[in-house]
Amino acid sequence: MWAMPGFLFGVTAVAGLLQPKSRELIVWGIAGAIWGAASGRFARGMPFQHGFLLGFLGGMSACIVESIGFGPYLANNPAIRDAYGSLGQQFQLAPSLLRLAPVMSGLFLSGVYGCVVGGIALLAARIWWGQRAA
Repeated sequence: MWAMPGFLFGVTAVAGLLQPKSRELIVWGIAGAIWGAASGRFARGMPFQHGFLLGFLGGMSACIVESIGFGPYLANNPAIRDAYGSLGQQFQLAPSLLRLAPVMSGLFLSGVYGCVVGGIALLAARIWWGQRAA
C-alpha cells in the first residue's frame, strides 16, 4: 500500500503528465521526503531498512508500469523515445528487449532511490526518537 504512489507515478509517466523531466524529479523528491519521514516516524525499529524498502518498491512499481505501457510511454515522452531509439540502434536490440529497459535500469535507480529514502528515514528517526544508527 505504501508503494502505491510509485504505481501512480508510473501511470502519470506513461500518460506523459510529468513532462518536462524536472517536474518528475520534483514529484519523486517530495514523495521520498514523505516516505522517509513517515517510515522514520512510524517504524521505530530499523528505519533505514523500512525507508529503503519503501523507496525501492515505489521505484520498481513505477518502472514495471512503464514497461507494461511501453508503447504509450514512448509516444507521450519524446525525449525518452529518442533516448531509447538511439539505445536500440546502438546495441541492435529487439523491441521486446527494449521494453524491459525501464525494469533493468529501474533495479539500479530504485536501489539508489531506496538508499536516499532510507537515509531520510534514518535522519527522521534520529530527530523524532533520538535513535542511534542501527
